[in-house]
Amino acid sequence: MDHAYLEKHFPRRSSLAIREFCDTFGIGRTLFYRLQKEGQIQTIKFGARTLIPMSVVEAWLDAAVAGHPRTEGE
Repeated sequence: MDHAYLEKHFPRRSSLAIREFCDTFGIGRTLFYRLQKEGQIQTIKFGARTLIPMSVVEAWLDAAVAGHPRTEGE
């Protein structure tokens, strides 16, 4: 998954809701909240909604890809 995927599926979006983030990356809310607590994902409050700015999504994705060793043949 890369930035092109985000641009294709979330065009002109400035943020994602927690549910969208979890669904997009195939993680559960428990893991999401652990990542948030560890400071890996920053959120903002907009009224009653908690949102993840797209810049945070992109930075998290870059860090996840950089920290994931590729296996031969990929």
